[in-house]
Amino acid sequence: MNRQEALRHFYDTYVKPVYEEQLDELERNYHSCKDDLSEQFIQSFRGLCMKIREKQSAGEKGTIGYITYSMRRTFIMENKFEHTVHAYDRNWFFDQDPCCTAYDSSWIFGRLERLEAEWKAKSRLYMNKIFAPDVERIKLRKAAELNRYLVYLAQEAMPLAAELPEFQDLACENDLEVYAGEYKGRMDLVYQKKKTSVQAVMKPVRSREIL
Repeated sequence: MNRQEALRHFYDTYVKPVYEEQLDELERNYHSCKDDLSEQFIQSFRGLCMKIREKQSAGEKGTIGYITYSMRRTFIMENKFEHTVHAYDRNWFFDQDPCCTAYDSSWIFGRLERLEAEWKAKSRLYMNKIFAPDVERIKLRKAAELNRYLVYLAQEAMPLAAELPEFQDLACENDLEVYAGEYKGRMDLVYQKKKTSVQAVMKPVRSREIL
């Protein structure tokens, strides 16, 4: 068995079955706990709004044009399972001083730590053919797949989050947009504020590639 054959056998035998089992479990948990997850998301969003408002009141922040929820690959590799949340002005990534908080996404990614340990243990069965970086690449690829659940949740929760008085009190651009996705990667538009009314952006969502 050469290296490529070993990788294929490893993936089909040990990676795919346990990952799909965890994916099924996440899907069930997402639907059964959606109300609680939405409330946690909204409370996290409230905290962000309060931080923004504090900076705006101090004259340290202008109007907000973009908010992003970003999965970071470096965090995944460190088993730090949270999304970075940034609030930018109209200049987006050229904003020199965005407001930043964190959203706890261990309900999505916490299972990756267990999977990685199991995969690394099984990889030792393939003498000198499968190495730790191989498992790490698989982990990152699966994290990107799982990240869609944050997109789904944001789509569900943002219409309610937008009704928070803490959000209504902010100085925002008329066309403020909220994105969820991967840091400096694919970002899906999950919410857009339009002039005096707000609307959720339901699937299919618009995507942007951040280079």
